[in-house]
Amino acid sequence: MKQQLLLCCLFLAAAMGTVRGQTVRSLAEERGIYFGAAVTFPANPAVYETTLAREFNGLVCENAMKFGNIMTGPTTFSYSEADAIVNFGVSHGMYVRGHTFIWHKQNPTWFMNLNVSRDSAFKIMEQYITSVMTHFRGKIKEWDIVNEAVARDSSGMRLGSGYADESQNSKWAALTDAANHDFDYIDSAFTYARRADSSVLLFYNDYNTEGMGKKADRAYDIVAHLKSLDLVDGVGLQCHFHLSTDSVAGPNGSWSPSELAANLERLAALGLIISFTEVDIRIPNAHTPMTAEDSALLIQQRDEYYTLMKLFLAQPKCRSFFVWGINDAQSWIPDFFDGYGSCLLFSNTAGTNGQFERKTCYYGVLDALSDATGILGNARENYVKMIPATKAANRSFDLLGRTVKDIPFHPRIIVVKPGGAVNEIHP
Repeated sequence: MKQQLLLCCLFLAAAMGTVRGQTVRSLAEERGIYFGAAVTFPANPAVYETTLAREFNGLVCENAMKFGNIMTGPTTFSYSEADAIVNFGVSHGMYVRGHTFIWHKQNPTWFMNLNVSRDSAFKIMEQYITSVMTHFRGKIKEWDIVNEAVARDSSGMRLGSGYADESQNSKWAALTDAANHDFDYIDSAFTYARRADSSVLLFYNDYNTEGMGKKADRAYDIVAHLKSLDLVDGVGLQCHFHLSTDSVAGPNGSWSPSELAANLERLAALGLIISFTEVDIRIPNAHTPMTAEDSALLIQQRDEYYTLMKLFLAQPKCRSFFVWGINDAQSWIPDFFDGYGSCLLFSNTAGTNGQFERKTCYYGVLDALSDATGILGNARENYVKMIPATKAANRSFDLLGRTVKDIPFHPRIIVVKPGGAVNEIHP
């Protein structure tokens, strides 16, 4: 009996190994999406770099491109840290995002001490955006131009003063007298960016705007306005979440899959590209040793990562899914949300393969990407529906998912043979 059980376990392990031999990067590339991570190189980067190159096909600077780190004085710039990250991405065939220009946080001291005219503030903005975008032209594919312009409490747009927590005040809003000028600093930032590099995709990025609440409505109005002026190409949903069933964690980071799906639909209807830009799903800190409750939380976290990726894949306008860090030691969550952590896909332990060990939640993402096989590689690039091989085996479907008998004008046909691979495309 023990021998039979051992053989059964070995068989299951071998079977799982076939699936687990895939990486998220390889499956993301098959699906035609970009799966990336926020990057800050540690002092000893070998394991970190191996994990990054093997598991991700996209990256973004976590902090190196923020105003305070890159424009060190009114006329001086420091690019070395950002260059190292961007060049790593380019050399490893990665899709590189730029993050971020206009934000209320992490601004340089010289800027925060300014007391200049509205016109002078706009000249500084133009110089800043133009210089940085020119430096990275040809390497960065999409930029977060304005970040978190909607107030944290969803009461309206972020103002230049008046918050008890002064870190929530926007210096850009203050210098440009935004409240009395319809917050036109946002339009100006996108205009300067469009002029600096017309080939790059421009994004508005925010948090707690993933669902259908007041803050999401404000963000929707911003991007709808910018889209009407042809100043924005996409919207970034940060997706800093806690478990959807966590009633203790509060509204910051709560999420509803059904509301997210509805919001994706209305954003896509504007013609916008959608990126999940800063994904992490935090859970209460585990006990030592772990309890049954801890194990249940890890399983739920895996399920919610799975659900999030499935929602992303179901919306053809979604193209980039970026997690906000690689391993848990890098995460910002424990410093900002007391009692929470363990929000990323990799542990802090190096495995025998030279990369960080995959956590349970990693397999939620991997399984979501694995569910539909035999997919036309460039289908998502053309914003059309992808056909699961399990559904399409021995039958012919067009790119909209219709069977042959339902096709009125005989468009392009995908033939999917048993086994799951896309074998032929007929004009």
